[in-house]
Amino acid sequence: MSKVLATISGLFPGDYKNQFVTVDGLAPYWCDGNQFYNLLDPEALATISELLQQIADNTSPNATEAKQDTQITELNKISLNTLSEETGFLTTALLAGGATYTSPIIDVDGKSQVQTEILSDTDGTITISFCSDAAGLNVIRSLSIPYVASNGYQFFSAPAFVNYIKYEFTNNGILQTQFYYTTKILNTAISPQLLTVEGSLSPTMVTTAVRPTSDYNTDRNIGIILGQESKRKFGVNESVGNTLETIWSYGSNWIPNQVINEKLRIKAGGNAADTAAGLGAQSVVVNFLDENWLEVTETLVTAGASVSADTTANCVRLISAKVSNVGTYHGSNTGDIVFELNGSGNIMGNMKAETGTTEQAILTIPANKNAFITEIFVSVGQGNSSDVKMFILKNSDDLTTPFSAAITQWTLEDFSGAEPFKLDTHFKIEPKSDVWFEAEKVTGGGNARVSVDFNYYTVNI
Repeated sequence: MSKVLATISGLFPGDYKNQFVTVDGLAPYWCDGNQFYNLLDPEALATISELLQQIADNTSPNATEAKQDTQITELNKISLNTLSEETGFLTTALLAGGATYTSPIIDVDGKSQVQTEILSDTDGTITISFCSDAAGLNVIRSLSIPYVASNGYQFFSAPAFVNYIKYEFTNNGILQTQFYYTTKILNTAISPQLLTVEGSLSPTMVTTAVRPTSDYNTDRNIGIILGQESKRKFGVNESVGNTLETIWSYGSNWIPNQVINEKLRIKAGGNAADTAAGLGAQSVVVNFLDENWLEVTETLVTAGASVSADTTANCVRLISAKVSNVGTYHGSNTGDIVFELNGSGNIMGNMKAETGTTEQAILTIPANKNAFITEIFVSVGQGNSSDVKMFILKNSDDLTTPFSAAITQWTLEDFSGAEPFKLDTHFKIEPKSDVWFEAEKVTGGGNARVSVDFNYYTVNI
């Protein structure tokens, strides 16, 4: 920069050298008495070249020393808006566990870009509120970004969307021993959206963020893609006959439950070893939807051949169940464990012996999520072929007629073998919708073994 200044200033007559000025060491300017020219701007340099010729010919009407002095004085009064960067806030004050740092409301009117940097030795949550007023009362949009201490220094940058911004950080750990949190304000936008390679993406970010990725499932499950989670369901029917049967491990077909005020429990008739002090399954974690169609997780203590205690919450659908504790190293449930409702006796699921989990190609979407099925894997036992169908029923919470119809959304006909099917267009499943698979044998002796494994992800709404 100084080389450019020296080269150009050397072209001017001695009386005009005082017309050069810099602001806080930034780009040099030259004034002709009426306006400023940035000496790093090619177009401005072309204009200056013409003015130089006028000065040499003594034809410039503006290049008087008095006018230059006045303009230089005005240039030096230019506010911080002329600076390429300034600090909105910076704190290193350590936070106790659960404490929150709140920045002052930052005025970004006329600014182009904001850049936030953070380093903490504890996990926490960054909250950014974009406001229309200086008091920060009218929040136009907000971002909630998880911070993971093991990721170290993190960087977020985006255009300044509104006139005022407030930044917060909540310490989700113990007393910090290291903390650095700052936001810089830039007058020239450097990118529509910048973040570190492992930075979290929020669904409310409205501009393009470029971060190479090859595994969206991992990104969802480690929190990089906020509000989303990748999941998997697996079901098997060991004996599919010549009529459509549910792909699950219980003997009869699945009957969707319409009762909303009953508890879930383990049905009587289990194996004596599957009890609280037994050698088999001692407890089971159940994931289910309550009467509000929201996910709940509870633990049921097994009671051998007797019925277990009830869940605390009412249950309308069982999502999954897994053995959580056993009495034998590397052991599992000794016998089948069947789950029912405590009043009607409706069967909600089944865990085959020695599996440790329910195996049912049945899913109901919670009231606060959408789901998208991305891949379906089907296996039909050797020597048989089967038709396999996926059904979707919306509005599963309907209690009176007219009810929503069960619709076939995906079909395999006369299929044998094992094959994954990636879906170019993901099936969107709306809240409180049932999804389930059925199969019927087409060819082969005896009954067919059919299993269905499907991958999906949920999106919070």
